[in-house]
Amino acid sequence: MKVYDVIVVGSGPAGSIAAYTLARDNFQVALIEKKRHPRPKPCGGGLQEKARRLLPFDVSGVVERVVSGMVFQLGLRDRFTRRTTRPIVYNLGREPFDSLLVRKAAEGGAAVIEGEGLISLEYKEGYVSLLTEHNRYLAKVVIGADGAASVVRRVINPRGISQEAIGLICELDKDNSRPSIPEDLYIVDWGTLPPGYAWIFPK
Repeated sequence: MKVYDVIVVGSGPAGSIAAYTLARDNFQVALIEKKRHPRPKPCGGGLQEKARRLLPFDVSGVVERVVSGMVFQLGLRDRFTRRTTRPIVYNLGREPFDSLLVRKAAEGGAAVIEGEGLISLEYKEGYVSLLTEHNRYLAKVVIGADGAASVVRRVINPRGISQEAIGLICELDKDNSRPSIPEDLYIVDWGTLPPGYAWIFPK
């Protein structure tokens, strides 16, 4: 059985960039993802400018809108706006963005394994053995990038802190007859959802 230098579990932005970077530096890398791309992911559709500068390749082809300012408000009132002359955030859909990052990881030399959710992993005889829904893999090192419900985290630290929160995520078509929502600003509101917050960003 092949032994990878590194297996990355989870092909979101963190996992894909880790796989790309390691493969580019000639490590034998596998990137394991339980779903297949393109996969729906409504949250996290904003790429900060400082993060964009750190990316080793161009992502402008998947950017939908450039945001150059923020609206802050309390309970839908007391609004104030701050704008800059430089981009703050690049809004993009997660499906094309994540698919681009996975493709770059594969082009960099990583083996991309999709449709195999991780079931368990254990360390034995100097290697990490990973059992997925269909196969078993061996690695010298494992990177857990499999999100809030991380299987890797639960195995490494089964008594770790578990947090629960309620969130509502939706994507709505803008009614162009109502220009009150600007297309180049994030809107962040505190207090409307006590004790939480809400935000709107254009895509």
